[in-house]
Amino acid sequence: MSRTGPPTTRRFLFTLILAAVLITSAWPAQMAAAAPLRVTSVGVKTFPGVLQVAIAGSGPLRFRTSTMASPGHRILIDIPGAVLDSAVPAVLPVGRGSVLRVRAAQFATAPPVVRIVIDLAGPTAYEVTAVTPQVLTARLPLPRAAANPVATAAQASAASAKTGQPLAQAPPPARPGNGTGRISLELRSAELADVLSALAKLCGFNIVTDASVKGTITLRLVDVTCDEALRFILDANNLGFRRVGKNLIIMAAEKLAPPPEAPEAVIYPIGFADVDKVRAAVAASVPGVRVAVDSRANVLIVFGTSVQQEQVQKILAALDIQIPQIMIETRVVDISTAVLKDLGLNWGTTGGILGQPISNFSVTGVFPSNFAINIGLPGFGVFLTALVREGKARVLSAPRVAVIDGNKATVNLGEEVPIPQVDANGRITFTFKPIGVVLEITPRLNREGIITTTVIPEVSSVIEFLQTPAGPVPRIATRKANTIVQVRDGESIVIAGMISAQERVTIVKVPFLGDIPVIGALFRRTTTDRSESEVIFIVTPAVVGVGGPARQP
Repeated sequence: MSRTGPPTTRRFLFTLILAAVLITSAWPAQMAAAAPLRVTSVGVKTFPGVLQVAIAGSGPLRFRTSTMASPGHRILIDIPGAVLDSAVPAVLPVGRGSVLRVRAAQFATAPPVVRIVIDLAGPTAYEVTAVTPQVLTARLPLPRAAANPVATAAQASAASAKTGQPLAQAPPPARPGNGTGRISLELRSAELADVLSALAKLCGFNIVTDASVKGTITLRLVDVTCDEALRFILDANNLGFRRVGKNLIIMAAEKLAPPPEAPEAVIYPIGFADVDKVRAAVAASVPGVRVAVDSRANVLIVFGTSVQQEQVQKILAALDIQIPQIMIETRVVDISTAVLKDLGLNWGTTGGILGQPISNFSVTGVFPSNFAINIGLPGFGVFLTALVREGKARVLSAPRVAVIDGNKATVNLGEEVPIPQVDANGRITFTFKPIGVVLEITPRLNREGIITTTVIPEVSSVIEFLQTPAGPVPRIATRKANTIVQVRDGESIVIAGMISAQERVTIVKVPFLGDIPVIGALFRRTTTDRSESEVIFIVTPAVVGVGGPARQP
C-alpha cells in the first residue's frame, strides 16, 4: 500500500472533508436566517447644541451614509442585512433647527436593507457614529437658543468644550487604494493600533487613538470600501469614532455616549399669577422637576433639564398672564308700579323680566310736564333721571366697583340688624343679617368679548319687631333674584319684577263720639291704602384692562 493510500480511500476522505466544510459554512447562514438582524428602535433627543438620532438593533449594525440635495436635502443611513421592526414608527416629526423629520423604512428585502432618512431644511453638518456595535447615533448641530433657551453663555462654552470642534459635513470620499475605490486587507495577529494606522494611510484620512485601543486582530477583507473596513474593525473590538473633518478620533464605544444632562436651576419671576398655584401646576405637569418658591420675591425656582425647562416655559406662558379687570356700574332704583303702568312701560314680556338686556327697552307716556318720551337703550338713564326729578322714583344706590375677571364682587348698602337666638344652655346669642341693598356680581370674560355675568340682587327691609323670650326679633321683607346673563362689553342688564306690596289702614274719627259702640261708626272713617313698588337693578359691566403674558427672563 502506498503512503497516499488507494484512490478509493483518498476519494472517501476528500468527500468527508468537503461535507464537513459545507455543513460548517452553512450553519451560520441557517442561524442568520432563523434570527435575522432587526432594527428595534429609532429615537430623537436633544442636548445642548446637538440633536441626536439614535438607532438600535438586535445585533451589530453595519451602515453606510450618503446625502441628497434633490428633491429636498436629506441624510441617508442604510443598514444592510437588517429588517425593520414593526414597532418602529415610520415618521418622527422633529422641527428643531434644520431637522424637519426622521423617517424609517424597509428599503430593500433581498438582500434586506433598512434606510433611515433625516429630512433637512437645508445643507447641515452631521456625524454618524457607532456608539456600540448595536447602537448608531447621528448627531447634528442645533442653534444654542433652540437646544436650551435658558442656557447661559458659560453653559454654552462648557457644552462646546465637551463636544469638541464643530461637526463636519458628510464623510469625505475615501482615497482609492487600488484605483477602484475598494481595498483588500489580510493580516494575522497584528496590533490593533498598527492596523488602524495602516488603514488610515491606505484610505487617506488622519487617525488618533486613545489608550483604550489595544490588543491584536486577525482579519481578511476582500474588495470592501474604506468605510466598511473601518466599521468591521471597530465593531469587532467594541470601539467607536468621532469624525472631525478628515480626522478620526477612535476610542472605546462607551466613551462616545453623551453624558446625561445635569439639571440646572432657573428662576422665573411670576408677574400676575399666584406663585403657589403656579408651583402646583408645574410640579403636576412636568415629571421629574423640582420646584421651589420664594414668596418674598414672588419667583419660581425650577431644577430640571433643558427639555423640562422648555415645558415649564410653555406652562408659565399660559398661566402667568394679566387677568382682565371689569368695572361693574350698578344703579338701584325703586319705582312705584302705578307710575310704570301710567307710563305704559313695556319690558318686552308679559310678566316682567329677570336679567333682560335693555337693548329692546321702550316706554311711551306723558309726564306731568307734558312731554312725551319714547326711549331706547341710549336714553334709559335720562328716563330714570326724569322719574327721580318728578318724585316718581327713588335711587336707592348707584355704586361702582372693579373686580378681577372670574371673581365675585359684593356691594352691601344698608346696615346689619342683630337677631337674637337662645341656645341649648339658655344663653342668648346674636347673629347679624345685612338689611338694605345687597348685590353679588361675578363676571367672566370670554375670547369673543362677551361677559357672562352672574347677578344675585337682594333688597330687604325691617317691617316690624316681634317680641320673643330672647328679645325683639325683626320681621324682614326680602326681595331677591338670581340670574346668569351674557352681554357684550358695555351693555347693560336690567333685573326687574321684584315687587313688594304694602297695605296701610287709616282711621279718622271724632274724639269720644267715634268710640261709642254702634253709633260711633257715624263719627269715624276708615280708609285702606295699598301701594306696590318695584326695585329695578341696571348692571353695566365694562372691561377696563386686557390680559397679557408676564415678561419672562
